[in-house]
Amino acid sequence: MRHVILAGLRARRTRLLLTSAAVALGVAFVVATVAMTDTLAAQLYDTTARQARDVAVRVTADGSGRLTDADLAAVRGVPGVAAAAGRAGSTGVLLGADGRVVTSLGNPDSTLRALADDPRLAGFDVAAGAYPTGPGEIVVDRDTAAAQGWAPGATVRLITTGGETVAFRLAGTADTTESWPVVHLPAADLTAVTGESGWGAVDVLAGPGAAQDDLRDAVADALAGRPVRVVTGARYADALASAAVGDVAQIRLALGAFALVALLVAALVIHNTFAILVAQRQRELALLRCVGAGRGQVFRTVLAEAAVLGLLASLIGFGLGLGLGWLGAAALGRTSGVGLDVPLQVGANTVAVALLVGVGITVGSAALPARGATRVAPVTALANQPDLAPSGNAGMLRVVAGTAALLLGTALVVAGAVSAAIVPTVAGGVPVALGVLALGPVVVGPLARLVGRIPALLFGVAGRLAARSGDRSPRRAAATALSLTVGITLVTAFLVSAETLKHSLNDQMRKRFPLDYLVTAPDGHRLSGDLADRLAAVPEVGRAVPLAATGSGLRAGTRTGSAEVGGFDPDLLRQEFALPVGSGAVGDFTAGGAVLDPDTAETLAVRAGDRITVEGPDGSVDVVVSAVLSAPSAPLPAVLLTPAEAAAVVGTPDPHGVLVWMSDGVPAAAARTAVASVTDTEPLAVVTDVQSSGDQTGAIIDGLLAVVGALVVLSVVIAVAGIANTLTLSVLERTREFGLLRAVGLGRRQLRVMLLAEGAVLATVAGVVGVAFGVGFGVAAAYAAIPRDWLVLALPYGRIALVVVGAAVVGLLAGVLPARRAARVPPVAALAAD
Repeated sequence: MRHVILAGLRARRTRLLLTSAAVALGVAFVVATVAMTDTLAAQLYDTTARQARDVAVRVTADGSGRLTDADLAAVRGVPGVAAAAGRAGSTGVLLGADGRVVTSLGNPDSTLRALADDPRLAGFDVAAGAYPTGPGEIVVDRDTAAAQGWAPGATVRLITTGGETVAFRLAGTADTTESWPVVHLPAADLTAVTGESGWGAVDVLAGPGAAQDDLRDAVADALAGRPVRVVTGARYADALASAAVGDVAQIRLALGAFALVALLVAALVIHNTFAILVAQRQRELALLRCVGAGRGQVFRTVLAEAAVLGLLASLIGFGLGLGLGWLGAAALGRTSGVGLDVPLQVGANTVAVALLVGVGITVGSAALPARGATRVAPVTALANQPDLAPSGNAGMLRVVAGTAALLLGTALVVAGAVSAAIVPTVAGGVPVALGVLALGPVVVGPLARLVGRIPALLFGVAGRLAARSGDRSPRRAAATALSLTVGITLVTAFLVSAETLKHSLNDQMRKRFPLDYLVTAPDGHRLSGDLADRLAAVPEVGRAVPLAATGSGLRAGTRTGSAEVGGFDPDLLRQEFALPVGSGAVGDFTAGGAVLDPDTAETLAVRAGDRITVEGPDGSVDVVVSAVLSAPSAPLPAVLLTPAEAAAVVGTPDPHGVLVWMSDGVPAAAARTAVASVTDTEPLAVVTDVQSSGDQTGAIIDGLLAVVGALVVLSVVIAVAGIANTLTLSVLERTREFGLLRAVGLGRRQLRVMLLAEGAVLATVAGVVGVAFGVGFGVAAAYAAIPRDWLVLALPYGRIALVVVGAAVVGLLAGVLPARRAARVPPVAALAAD
């Protein structure tokens, strides 16, 4: 048997090459996806949790308390602790080289952090210069230093909480991952600038051989009785990542879903290939049965052949996958704006998945068709090559099982959308995919006939033959279309969810910031009292409204609280702002009324219609709550009164901000110049171009989506390769069919047109089905991931249409080489072929 199999493989080199290519491509796809998702996960932690990189244990105070020097000394005395550093941080005002406030996306606050005594716990790498060695020396993040033209040794100024300007020497720059200014300075200098003392946390560096869990327990014992919380460095890293991008478990699940999809697509491509390959070899296997080989012997031989072929192809696919993963990671680092600073991650899981796909799925894919082939009577198999499509009870079982899987998956997806939970939505994709796989041979024929009406009208007999391809061999037709269906489903779901996310964020930006420019001062500082008037006097400015809020006391019955209180014109509020309301109505806001943000209303336990007392430095006033917002109303104060009542309570302080609306038709460049002509005289004025900020946010989202999009495109590429491979193998299988068609009068050109149209029809079917499922998944994912009060559903109709057209073109191109091959075979040789 071994000699017979080897001789058969040598005689069918093309089939062997195509089959090996299918396995290698499947392995490469999975390896590249797993390596890229592992790399993205590593980059996620490097970006969001770099501060925890060398931390073994993190100690924080419970509640709003602070840790003391005694706590720090106790931690340093724990056996196994190599070093411990107190952590303290605050916000501050950093002045640039031009003497103006350094900002990021319009935020005037810079992050100030205490330097660790031990550079190993710095939480950053020094990009240029050196780590500070004494007081008066600081480190600034590399991007801010580059933007300001600072080099090590430069003088950098900060404004203290008392309004004084303090100079420091720039010792070095930090390679940090934050997108805003960050200043590291000695703890004593931090206290002098911010007025805050004590430690917010203590980070611990482990000594040789000290495990994080053991060290955590030892530190907790040393601080027994103190109101502290002690966690491992790994838990601290998880917390940092979750704070930056949401639930890390959800992120891991999403990345894992792509690996699962990769596995599914690869399994489809390999299974389709082997199903066709074994069907082609039925006559060969039947002949072996006739000369004395038993069923089990033939079955084991096919499995052994599949295992060897899968192992060899896996080695090739593994190397190809690593190359694709490296190229993908490098491309994302250059084009997405997210940046990839970590090396390509290749772990034991990558090797295990490669073997699972290359050997496990190959053997499993060969087992079912091989089992079916050995059950066919040898005489029947020698006389014909049946499609092995299910019929009778087996066909009915397929319909019932497929329908049940579709219903189960749909229920999970809908449940996830309704409950705003992404896990059921992702989990529902598995039974949906199984349902589509089961129902594929049943529905592909009718769908192909429907789509095939167009080529039937255009190409006559060749077009009609292409339209009936799904009826002649439903399993083969379904196998050709399904892998592309999965890819198009992913593409469409990605397009719908991404478009919805961008529209939702833009809508929120317009609702919460319905202005052109926002001029603000850093916390604790004020702008000139006449700034709004000077801005309003500029011809290009249509309106400039000052914001002057002051901290005031609040009382409602026995409950008390405090919040920023300011005045605002009720008519302007109704005309320009679309504020989300929890109770009451903004339209009811008039003299004697107030608008509260949700946190203030919760503190006072009030709703619309309740009465509160506002007590400020200049007096007090009783007002009725006109509306309670359902979300904070920044940049508006927490409590809005009419201007007259606000003046009676807080007086007329200088503004901390100015809202600016430009006149109609003013170009963006002229608007910026006009605003700057006034604000340049205010050193502490921070000007935010609201629309540009929205564009920057959109660009960040586009960069993040590009990372996900790369994985999606990779799945489509492998699906296209699978279609081309499947069509090529089907040409080999259908040699006699083509010979018969040629014998009864079908010309070479008509045969080529038939195969090209057949590929286009099947790809269009895959496109239509994939778009239908993709839209459903995309909408469900949007409902599951985006808050309902933010959600603005958006369907990119044009791009979805391009997906369907692109699918047809893909099918057309995938059939070019198989069509040329089929047309070159002489009819007599084709009729004589096995």
